Amino acid sequence: MNKNLWILLGLFMLMTPLLVAAYDIPVYTEANRQIVQNANQAEFTIRLDSNPSTGYSWFLKPCDPNYIKVVQHQYIANTNKSLIGAGGVEMWRFRLSKMALTTPHIFNIEFVYARAWENKPGVKTVVFQVATH
Repeated sequence: MNKNLWILLGLFMLMTPLLVAAYDIPVYTEANRQIVQNANQAEFTIRLDSNPSTGYSWFLKPCDPNYIKVVQHQYIANTNKSLIGAGGVEMWRFRLSKMALTTPHIFNIEFVYARAWENKPGVKTVVFQVATH
């Protein structure tokens, strides 16, 4: 084999564990379903349907930062260009702290779907329960 092919093969072998690890993070979409995490899996993602073109977005109610932190929050638009105003999804990635994983805990993660400028309750609230063992 030529030298360039060996280099590409070596890079692929080095990158494969990183790519697999990135896709091993569980994604949850159903509220009222318990999320169970352990020390081997401290990160997880919650995916919620969203349509900011209506003015609504998901807002996370405060969580105890000693136990759980938001690692990433992003909106992913619908890629179908023929659907003007179509919604997409909001992705929230969380990481549990070592303290949360040392003894069993149960946490609630609560989101409210609302317009930021309105002083009234959101149109929808979802709660995810996270358990560690």
